[in-house]
Parts: sequence; C-alpha cells; structure tokens
Amino acid sequence: MRKNILVFGVSLAAVVTVAVLFSKSGETTYTPRSTENSTERIKEAQEYYKFLKADRKTGEINQELMLEKRNEITQQINAQLQSRDGSANLSYIEMGPSNVGGRSRAVFAYEENTNIMFASSVSGGVWKSTDAGGSWTKLPDFDDNLVVGSMDRLGNGWIVVGTGSTFERPNGNEGSGFFGNGLFITKDEGLTFELVSDDSDTPVDFDNGWGVFNRIKADPLNDNMAWAATSKGLRRINFTSGELELPSGASGNVCYDVAVSSDGATILTAYANAIALSVDSGNTFTFINGSGPGQLKFPQGRTTLAISPDDDNYMYALMATSNERLDGLFYTTDKGATWTQANWPAGDENDLFVSLGGQGFYDNVITVIPGEPGVAVMGGVTLWKAGPMQQPIQIALNFASVFSPFYVHSDIHSLTWADNNTLLIGCDGGIHEGNYDGSFFTFSLRNNGFNVTQFYEIAIDNELDNIMGGTQDNGTQFVDGEGFDPQSAVRVIGGDGFACDLSHLLPGAGIGSVYNGDFRRARDITTGNFSNFVGDIGTNFGGFNTLGRLFEYPNEPLARGHVYTFKNETNQPLPKGTTVTFDSKVATGLALEYELEEDLAPNGTVDYNDPTSVLYAVDEGTSIYVTREALNFETQPDFWLVADNVFSNQLEFDFLGNHLFSAGFGVTRISGLRNVWEESDVTGNVTVTRTTVGGGGVLTDVAVNKLDPNIVVAVKPGYNVGNHVFLSTNALSSNPVYTSIDGDLPDIPVYAVDFAYEDPTTIFLGTEEGLYVTTDGGQTWVNQAVNGFDRVPIFDIRTQRRSWRDSVANPGATYIGTHGRGFFRTEDFMPPEPPPNNISEINKVNNVQLAVFPNPVVNDIATLRLETKGEFKADVLNIMNLNGQVVQSIDARNLQPRANEFKFNVSELPAGIYMANVTLEKGTYSTKFIKK
Repeated sequence: MRKNILVFGVSLAAVVTVAVLFSKSGETTYTPRSTENSTERIKEAQEYYKFLKADRKTGEINQELMLEKRNEITQQINAQLQSRDGSANLSYIEMGPSNVGGRSRAVFAYEENTNIMFASSVSGGVWKSTDAGGSWTKLPDFDDNLVVGSMDRLGNGWIVVGTGSTFERPNGNEGSGFFGNGLFITKDEGLTFELVSDDSDTPVDFDNGWGVFNRIKADPLNDNMAWAATSKGLRRINFTSGELELPSGASGNVCYDVAVSSDGATILTAYANAIALSVDSGNTFTFINGSGPGQLKFPQGRTTLAISPDDDNYMYALMATSNERLDGLFYTTDKGATWTQANWPAGDENDLFVSLGGQGFYDNVITVIPGEPGVAVMGGVTLWKAGPMQQPIQIALNFASVFSPFYVHSDIHSLTWADNNTLLIGCDGGIHEGNYDGSFFTFSLRNNGFNVTQFYEIAIDNELDNIMGGTQDNGTQFVDGEGFDPQSAVRVIGGDGFACDLSHLLPGAGIGSVYNGDFRRARDITTGNFSNFVGDIGTNFGGFNTLGRLFEYPNEPLARGHVYTFKNETNQPLPKGTTVTFDSKVATGLALEYELEEDLAPNGTVDYNDPTSVLYAVDEGTSIYVTREALNFETQPDFWLVADNVFSNQLEFDFLGNHLFSAGFGVTRISGLRNVWEESDVTGNVTVTRTTVGGGGVLTDVAVNKLDPNIVVAVKPGYNVGNHVFLSTNALSSNPVYTSIDGDLPDIPVYAVDFAYEDPTTIFLGTEEGLYVTTDGGQTWVNQAVNGFDRVPIFDIRTQRRSWRDSVANPGATYIGTHGRGFFRTEDFMPPEPPPNNISEINKVNNVQLAVFPNPVVNDIATLRLETKGEFKADVLNIMNLNGQVVQSIDARNLQPRANEFKFNVSELPAGIYMANVTLEKGTYSTKFIKK
C-alpha cells in the first residue's frame, strides 16, 4: 500500500484534503525506519503461520491432521468438563479491544430488517448484531478456529456458513493454517449450527473433500437453495434434499467466485483460468473466455465477479495477474456478448492490489451500485469505483485518521449491500459501513464489540486494566480500562505489530515494533509520537516477528551507569538522613531520592549512583544486542553485542535481570548482565550457554520462574512433534537438562508459555487450540474451553511478577493475547492484598520478600532468597517445623539491600512442610516450603 495517490477530478482532491485535516488531529504518528514498513505484509504473515503450524514430518500444513487433533481435543474437553477443580475452575475477564475488529471475509444484513447483521472472521467465530452494527455478540455454538469464507441467508430464513477460503492459502507455499471444515447452517438465527449433509447423509466437510467455500449466494428462484463456489467446483445446493448439483458445463475444479442476478436467470462463475456463464438459471454453463475482439480474456490469477441487481446486461470481472497485480477491470453491457476493459490509469499508486508487490489473490472483491448498473465498487488493498459510466477513482483512504469519514482499513474482502445506499465492508480491520448519497461515499467503523483481533505479542504494566499488543493488520493497540467503554483501544503504532513493552518505572512510556527489526519508543504512548531508537545496529534486520524485551528494576545495588554530585549550597550543615531529590538519567522523567549517609558541611559535595536498572534486548536476525538507554528519551541509545549466531523466536529475562534466555534452535542463555553497564563490561562478564531441547528443533517461547531462575520452561510449535513442553530445574548450570512435561497434552503447536505467580507447578500454555493450564507441574493439562475460553490460537502470555510492595495493582495477574479474540486476563493467582490497603503505605511497612526455591525441595540443597528495599539488620534466618521448633539456622549477618540468597542443606530433614523465618527491626517475616 502506498501513500501517493493519483487524484482524478476535484471530488477526490476534496476528500484527500478533508482526510489530511482529520489525520492531523486524530491519527497517531511515527517515524518509520523505511517507507515500506507503513503497510501490512500478509505474505510474510502467511509464511510465519506456516512455520508455526506445519506438520514437522512434511514441512507443510496438514489439514487432515489438524482436524484429527481438533476432534481429539473436543473429546478431551468433554471429559474434563466433568472435573471442576484446579485449572478446570478458573475464570477469565475479556479486556477488548472492543473497537478494533479483525479480518472478516463475510458480512451481510437481513433484506427486510437491516438492523440484523451477521459477520464472521478468519479466527474468532461468527457474530451477530441487532442494531445495524452498533454492537456485536459472538455466537457460542460455532467453532472459533475455522475460517469463514462466505455467508448468505436463504429465502426460507436459514443462514448458510461456508468455511474455508482458497485465499487464506491454507495448504499452499504461503499457508496460513487457517482452514475450513465444510458447510454449516443455522435455522434459529445463530443459536445453534449444524454441519450440512448431502442426500446420502454424508457430511459436507473436509473429510469428504469440501474444504473450501469461497462464495455462497442464495438462489432467488428457490428459498431452499444456494449457489456455492467450492473446492469441488460450482454447486447448486438444495438444503432440504441435500442435493449438491454440479450443473451441466460447469467445472468441478476449485471455484473462486459466483455471481447471481436478482431474478436468478443469469449466473457468472470464475475459476483459476476460466469464466463460465449461464443465461438459463444455471441449467447449463458455457465457458466464455477467448482472445478475439470483444471476448473476455483468460484469467491469469484470481478473478471476482459482479452482476448489476437492476440490469443483468451489466456484468463485471475484476482480474489479477499471476503476480497478483491488477490485470484489469472488464465489463459487458450486453449480457456477455462483448467485453470491454476499463481504461485504468497506469502506475503502482493506482493499482488497487499493490502493497509491496501484488496481493490480488488475497484481497479482491467487486459489487455493483444499486440503481447504477454502469458503476462498480472494487476492493483490494484500497477501495475504488469504475465502470462504463465511471472513470476509475479511489473512494476511500487507508491512511487517513480512523475518525475520518473517508477512512477504510486496508485489505478489503467482502462488499455487500444492506440496502440501496448502505454498503457493508468486511476487511482486515473488521467491518465498515459505507453510506452512498448518489454521488459520494462516506464511511464509518462498525466494530463495537467485534473483538476478533489477532495479537502477536502483548505488554503489561502496573495497572490491572492496562494492556498493549501488536497485531496482524491492525497496528499496536493500547487499552487502559477507562472511559465510557473500558475495552476500547487506541492504535499507537500502525502496520503489523510485534514485540512491545510498557514501562513499570515510567507510567505511560512504552516500546513497540513493526516487522523486520523496526523498534519504536514513546515517553507517552497515547500521543502516538513514537520514534525509532534501535537503528541498523547489526548486519541483518530482524525477522518478520520483531523481537525485543524490556527489563526494569528501581533499586539495583550493582548499578553504576550514572553518577550524580550534590552540593550543599546552604549556610548550614545538612544532617545525615536528609533526602535529596533528583531526576534519573536512566529513565527520563523518573524522580528519585537519595538519603545523605553522613552530615554534609556547607559547600560540601557528595557523589552517589543512580540505582535504576534498565535493560532492553533486541534480536537483529542472528545476533542479540542490549542497551541501558532504552528509557532515556534524551539520547539515541548505544547497543552492545552480547551473543552472536543466535536464532530467536522469543526473549525473556529472569527477575533480577542477570540472565537473558532466548528460545530458538534450543535455549540460549546469556548470563552476567547485572555486571554490564558499558560496552567494555561485556567481555569478561557475559557468558553464553546453548542447550539443545527435546532432541532438537525450533522453540517458540521460554519462561523463567520468578523465584528461581534455574526453573525454566520452553515450548515447541508444529504438529507431529511428539513433545512440546520442556522444563529445566538447573537452567543456570553449565549443562542444563530440559525434560518433557507434556503429560496428557495433545500433540499440537504451542506458541506461548508463562508461570503463574511464584508457583513453579502452575503453568499457562498458549496453543493452536486455545489456552491450557497445569497446576501439577505438567502431569495433567486442562484446556480452558472448560471455563468458557475460546479455542483460538494464543501467541503470548504474560504474568505480572512484581508484588504488592512494588506498587503494582496487579501482582500475579496473568494476561493472554489471543490471535483471533483479543485480550483476556485471569486474577485467580493474585495474592491477597495485605493491609493497609494503601500501596504507598505497604512500601513503608512491608519492604521484605522471602522465598525458598525450588519449592517443593526435591534435592539436598535449597536456596532461601530474602529481598529488601532498605537496609535491615538480622542475625539469623531460622528454618522451623510446623510445631514451631527451630530445626536449622542460617547466618544472616551480611544481609545486603535488595537481593540476598542463602544456600542450606535439607538432606537430614524429614519430608514435610517447613517455615523459613526472619526477624528484622520492623517485623517478622515467614514463608512456607515443602521438603519431599
């Protein structure tokens, strides 16, 4: 998609002017690394999906195997519904975005009551509106993980849903993995759906060759029938008898499109290399392509069709070339006797299929304006109108503000008239409505509640309702839980979105990204004023899924990045304990305090360090770099190479920021980062350890337990892999061991993983078939469909690892970024809020965290970790049994601020439950652990 639009006539010039005015007031801005990064890249996305979902034995999408596993999981879920304990009894809160939408290939309204609308998505189900698209409700009985290629309503009121889409490339070289499973029908306006069977009672599904329904059109001549462009050619389907007729002269090859005249007499249908016409209500078809004068040329790529609802002499064919650019708009005014090609203006900026190359196979659709047989509306990357009575002209802008009346999201798939003046548009941005006054179109979004957004990665901060995520096709979206609609999102970055982080230290600050290693940051993300801050630091850009990860900690004893000098400019000595305030140079706008350790004489000076620790790690293709300046918005950060020859799919820091784990070809651990404060520190401090996991192959994610960085879990994508989830309890050793904990998990792709709060035995998995949770360390996994969670792909999971005393309102909350149903969270593992309720008071009183790991302790040696925010004195840490008897004491006289770790031997302790106890001057603190 290009921003340079060749304008025809005064009318579009006025449109452009208005849109620019709207853009200045409402659109987010950013400085792209290159102009090509301002558009979505569907082909790269499809390749990425294929990588994630392929059968590892063949390297291709195996739809039969995917459906087999889906049926297996359905049976497992039905069995798990009988159990209502552990992870089978969790709850989830939908967080939006309620106003964004996602890719839709089908939307229509009732002819007699246009307030009633149905829409669908490529992953997220079928939805219904009863207020003309003002709000949407998901229909629970339809499989959320099936592509809906087309829908229509029969004359008898039944709604037909055709799944599968050739144009999602489910099995091709750029396979998306989103596929169909036949033909469905609802006879009760969406309450229930049933799989259609033919006249021999055989299901019309993938197992029987019905994998694709590209277009469905109700037959005007029979209330029980429809025409369907399917994987088995053009079919006339009788939904009462089950007959699926292949008409005389029609082809049984994959059919791309079908158009039907209002009276049912004229039918036009398209295939990959031919177009057929019937003028006898579909009884016979004739192929009409030729190379002579006035003949319709043979298609080279995808062709879509339209017939005027007012005069079937006017028919249209919108053709793409084999390389998916515009081949031409062709029309007839004499019912196909002669065809003419529209005089389309030259240049890429006028090619409605151009987006970094062509994509006329992916998005290609056409309709005729009611009452104007000579004017058609066409959708590709952008929206145009043309015809024998209309010079080609662009009628919508895909880079305008979302508030502009001329904005329509890029990549249009569906055009349906609700009435003679209302056009419903299904696109990669969800649903738009176009209002036509006889001369011009104006457009508005109709996405309220249509939450089918596809997230790649998510970010969280200190607030319970705040979440940000990078999406396919819809930029980077931020939800703050406030306002009239708390699930409404603000798009803060355009393009496809990937790695993102929200700052805990600087409320409102954040980092986002676009494909191919394009990283952006903003001090206030809601302004949209993001700027590039990584630059070309390596020899390669990152891959399609840009990778980065932020680490922050406010009080690092080892910090030595910035030294400040304070001078006592008063005439009086400043006593010990006086508080000095200053602004951090590590995090711009962060106010810090320093307490004088000795009396300071007049004109005396004292030097002190900024204790703020910030690390940002990025993947640049085959190398990993870090910077300490990601939140210093007053400088262009310097990045330092810490690991080379590393392929990554995800990065994750441990809780102290000393170890960075990369999931790629195995797990790569980069250690010693707490000692790296300038580039020269890398040599001599940083070590890189590479570990093959599960016999080899690619990993998609890695998670580190908060309390013990030795406990790490990594996961694998793909089908036919065998084991997908691997746990290490010695991840910091020179030779880590990762053991499968798949338990009863089906052999399905796993994309995301994280631990629950401070619990190494409770783990969340994001899979192709939804969310799985174990509460017993991986022995049993429960698909959260038993708790009403939709079975859509999940690409990212994040748990808030900070505690109440870190001034967070969401400790232990786990957030889920789905690829088709937006954001969710669960609060089931949040710790109880300690008194007093005011978090600032908690920090004054409860400045201690105590933990034993691993927990349960299964070996001879355990570690007790004591973390403080201030300077406390203690003599001993006691290990006590449940009778209150001290069974072991640990010397704690060298207690330091922040993190302290003490090793102790439990080999002589009987199995059971114990308490670790420490008494400080401000209170006594305890934690429980289990000795096995």
